Amino acid sequence: MSTNNMKGPFTSSPWVPIPGIANFRDIGGYPIANGTGSVRKGLIYRCAEPSKITDAGKEKLRSLGVKKIYDLRSEPELKRLGDLTKIVEVEGVERFFVPVIRTEDYSPQALAKRYHAYMTGDHESAYRHILSSDPNAYRTIFQNLLTSPNPDPCVIHCTAGKDRTGVICALILMLAGARDEDIAKDYAYSTEGLASMRESILQYLMKDKASMNGAGREKAENMLSSRPESMMRFVEIVRSEYGGVEGYMMNTLGFTKEQVETIRCHLVTNELVDL
Repeated sequence: MSTNNMKGPFTSSPWVPIPGIANFRDIGGYPIANGTGSVRKGLIYRCAEPSKITDAGKEKLRSLGVKKIYDLRSEPELKRLGDLTKIVEVEGVERFFVPVIRTEDYSPQALAKRYHAYMTGDHESAYRHILSSDPNAYRTIFQNLLTSPNPDPCVIHCTAGKDRTGVICALILMLAGARDEDIAKDYAYSTEGLASMRESILQYLMKDKASMNGAGREKAENMLSSRPESMMRFVEIVRSEYGGVEGYMMNTLGFTKEQVETIRCHLVTNELVDL
């Protein structure tokens, strides 16, 4: 599907310019695979960490109706990055600290295993770990989508807005019924979304002995990649190992079948996309 063929409320691009935040986009607007509607726009946004947001950026967030920000980063990560990614508050928007990776998973051994997967391009193995590390983080986000037929618009982010954010956004799109290729497309948009800061991230990664241990540029680029085929393989992992997103939500996150269906209904609209 070409995003240029969307009609009605849908735009030709998922990007929403927020001064001071990279990789900011709307995950809505994709058609439902069975042709009954589309994923709601203006409900869930994803992005990289927002520490450089400007006053104009804060005002833009409020104009979008955003009421909640879910920060998926972990305490050890925030301490290690220090002033590079300071916590910022936006008046009128509530911040929820929902770390996806448990503190104990920041041991040298756990970090080495996780980063090896990223550096070798085996992102789906790292994403498999994300699914099981601390399910309460993703449960909190889905709970927000359960409470009302018109949930508060929210922003989900980690550091780059690519991996931990990519996993939850893929789960949301799977539940809504988006096509696999569109789930992979949404994930792959991070290559474009991080372009302005790509070189600085690569330089940081190559100098970060704690995570990269002197790895070269090729491995750093693997770590920063968002190839659609990685997401396609992850989607298959969810289906084969968890019984689909519904199975993950019921057996791992603790929702009932009825609650899962309610969340699905809250994620979609009957607005059609011209394919």
